[in-house]
Amino acid sequence: MYLRACFFRGFRIARPCAMLLALIALALPTSPAFGDALLVSHLPEDRGLSLAPYLIYQTDDHRMLTPDQVRDMNRGWQNHSSEHLNLGFIKDSVWVRFQLANNSKTTRDLYLDIDYALLDDVQLSMYNADTGKLVKTMQAGDQWGFNERPILFPNFVFPISMAPGQDYVVVMKIRSTSSMQAPISLWHPDALATNKYSEALFFGGLIGMIAIMALYNLFLWVSIREHAYLFYAICLIGYSFIEAILTGVAYSYLWPDSPGWNHISLVVSGGSALAALALFTHRFLRLQERAPALGKLFYLYSALCLLTAASGFVLPYQVAIHLAIAVLVLVPLSTYAASLYFWLKKGLKDARYFVTAFTLFTLFTMVFILGKTGVLPRNWLTEYSIHFGAISVVALLSFALADRINREKTAREEAQKEAIAHLERYRVIHDESLEGRFCVDRVGRFLSANPALARIFGAESPEDLLHRGANNLKLIPARRKKWEEGLDLVNREGKLQGFECEARRLNGELFWVSIHGRVVKDPDTNRPVFEGSLVDITEKKSSERQLNYLANHDPLTGLVNRLGFEKRLESAIESAKTTRRSHALLMMDLDQFKIVNDTCGHGAGDQLLKQISALFRKYVRATDSLARLGGDEFALLLEKTAVENATTLAQRLRRDVGDYRFTWQGKVFSVGISIGVVSINEETGTLAELVSLADTACYAAKDGGRNQVVVHDENRGDIAQRQTEMETVTVIREAIRNNNLILFHQKVSPIRGSQEGVRYEVLVRMQKDGRLILPGAFLPAAERYNMILELDRWVIQTYLRWLSEHPKHLQQLTQANINLSAQSVGSADLGPFIIEAFNRYGIPAHKICFEITESAAVASVNETQNLITTLRAIGCRFALDDFGSGFASYGHLKNLPVHCLKIDGCFIREMATDEVDYQMVRAMTEVAHAMGLEVVAEYVENASIMARLIELNVDYVQGWHTHEPTLLVDSPSRSQAKKRTDVTSIELTPRTV
Repeated sequence: MYLRACFFRGFRIARPCAMLLALIALALPTSPAFGDALLVSHLPEDRGLSLAPYLIYQTDDHRMLTPDQVRDMNRGWQNHSSEHLNLGFIKDSVWVRFQLANNSKTTRDLYLDIDYALLDDVQLSMYNADTGKLVKTMQAGDQWGFNERPILFPNFVFPISMAPGQDYVVVMKIRSTSSMQAPISLWHPDALATNKYSEALFFGGLIGMIAIMALYNLFLWVSIREHAYLFYAICLIGYSFIEAILTGVAYSYLWPDSPGWNHISLVVSGGSALAALALFTHRFLRLQERAPALGKLFYLYSALCLLTAASGFVLPYQVAIHLAIAVLVLVPLSTYAASLYFWLKKGLKDARYFVTAFTLFTLFTMVFILGKTGVLPRNWLTEYSIHFGAISVVALLSFALADRINREKTAREEAQKEAIAHLERYRVIHDESLEGRFCVDRVGRFLSANPALARIFGAESPEDLLHRGANNLKLIPARRKKWEEGLDLVNREGKLQGFECEARRLNGELFWVSIHGRVVKDPDTNRPVFEGSLVDITEKKSSERQLNYLANHDPLTGLVNRLGFEKRLESAIESAKTTRRSHALLMMDLDQFKIVNDTCGHGAGDQLLKQISALFRKYVRATDSLARLGGDEFALLLEKTAVENATTLAQRLRRDVGDYRFTWQGKVFSVGISIGVVSINEETGTLAELVSLADTACYAAKDGGRNQVVVHDENRGDIAQRQTEMETVTVIREAIRNNNLILFHQKVSPIRGSQEGVRYEVLVRMQKDGRLILPGAFLPAAERYNMILELDRWVIQTYLRWLSEHPKHLQQLTQANINLSAQSVGSADLGPFIIEAFNRYGIPAHKICFEITESAAVASVNETQNLITTLRAIGCRFALDDFGSGFASYGHLKNLPVHCLKIDGCFIREMATDEVDYQMVRAMTEVAHAMGLEVVAEYVENASIMARLIELNVDYVQGWHTHEPTLLVDSPSRSQAKKRTDVTSIELTPRTV
């Protein structure tokens, strides 16, 4: 009860206050309820009259008002100052109200025109201005079918009939998800019809022109398949639809019963046109070639535009149209920027059209957008700017395409002229070429030929060759199997490159050709043919056969040489392993051949070799291989022959050679032959091993007295020894090549007192598999197989180089002794080699003493004297080594200008207990001292020997008693592992230096 009493008391107090506020409000100024009424008598006869100065408008946020309410409302109205109502993109409904007055004495029939075709809904209500009674309502808009409009115009037209003295209040509700524009004007029907007809002509002509250009570019694309024309055509078609949509023509004539599609068609058409524009720019400016990154960007633009077009189906129209406006700005501006870059920076002529076109289009587009957003007032420039821009782009890009076509035409004409010139040059080359040029079908039949080919095949002319060779399929290649081989190669690779085969002339003569060619399509039959050229290489093949023969045969005897024989041996080894059939190898060396060569000269030696070769041929079967390996060495491969039969044949060869007498200029010579026989079976190793076994047997035959046959037998001691020596030679050769030799040194000490500096003998060792091999194990093999000369030179060069790398040692060195073998001493070029080594490494020659054995000096006295004289001249010293071991030591001693005498160790070892040895050492010492020579005693291994030598006044001693041989120059491989291996613990004995 208390609350109810409070409520009524408050109400009585508030009612007077409310009445006071109402009076105050009435006293305040308010917005005008109406604009001035438009007197229809003022309406021009030939044009329309804008209603903007006469109307007032307001927005309806909640869309709750009714026309009756709007008619009576006096608040919230706004006047519009510009020529036409343009509010941009808003979501609210807009109410418009104005008043018409017929002050004439006649009934006036008028048209109310809204010159904008993209409004969703327009509701018009007319009220009697005096009574307020509703006179008429009309409705139109894009959401309604076109045929439901009051007047079937592309835009919105409402008929109004006014009796004399009649006043109307017109209320309009306008709603649009597009730009809110309402250019309302009043027209006489005839004047509006005339005006719309003029507009229809203009827009119809514009759309028709664009459509024709689109069709023209489509035809160009179909004709030349250049995608730029296709994209440009699509762009033009899209823009044609945009024009038709903006002017309402599309809704009027294309889809009048599809308001839903009409609602989104502008977004879809605009997005599609811009996507085509991006692709056209990409193709026309060739961005993929000139700027790949920019090309990818324009591909992205086209995808974005297509997504924008698709957004019209799923997004609200206001969102989709804003996206369309965004890409409408982005794509033309990007196209403009890219064109400007290529024109100014790259000098691309095509880009200048883009720059000009899109400069204009961009300006007109910006004006259009500013007009639609309400920034600029709506007028003919803002409304038609997009059309002007489009006309500019279409015109300029069409001109660009026309210019491109013209330039391409000019380029084609130039290319055609050049092609004709090339064709003429080709014809000259074809006709005058020395190569035979041809075209054949798949079976080898000539389809075309040049004069050179006709000459090659023995025809009088190309026509004669084509006629006579039409049915002769064995001309090229001559053999069908070779044709199939070439055809298979062509099918796999599509061409022939230097394919050699035999061909046949028209007279049947065979000759060799080299073919180059490829498969092409015959322009007349569209069938594959082979087109190419060939040259006659008969002489080349003959030369190749000759060279191949010379490469595998001995030019003197005509027999197979070492290279060809080794190939046949490898085949025999493989055959023995696969077929288990035995073969035999005979290694043969002539005896006494050197006597004939030295006595009668090389001409006689060559003649002897030819006659012996002819003798051998009598024993050779067609399946056998006889070879001259070099010098007086021969070999015979007996295929499918047991070793026993091979031995029998070898004995016959030995007897026949022994019985043979060679006559030269009245002189008669007899020669012999040493033969080694080896079986080739499935257990035979490599080629090198087989030849080594055969050589071993042959050398065993020589060592056994010559003119013998020795069959390889691993159980024979002499053969085993010889085999070991030959294997050692291989090891020596590898050691020299790989630097696996090592230099030791053993001091040579004065017997009394001390000496200044260091004096020693340089000793060589060999390394194999981590072991040290002493000279006695490899020097005999090196001497026997002529490796000692190379070994001596290695020691000299290695030691002198080492001295140059160790200057302190060189400064302390008094004398270093280096051994020279008999073969080295007898070599005429040893002296120059040693002198060149001294000069290269800068070693004083007086610090080197070369030791020559007595046997080497006796074997070649003259060569020894020449060598000593040559090297003494530069300061070298010489020692006669192993003195006393020869038969005439004293006789040669006085003829050899040496500085030192080294007594052979066989006299030193037992001299402490053997009086004969003691007296011989005493005699040699006295003779040497008498000649002014120094005396060195070798192999001094204990104190008792040392004491006896002191008695004899020997100058120097050398041996394990005074100094154990130690490492001087290590090999590269040992220097890395010497911390792990004791280099003096392997194969060194107290009595072996």
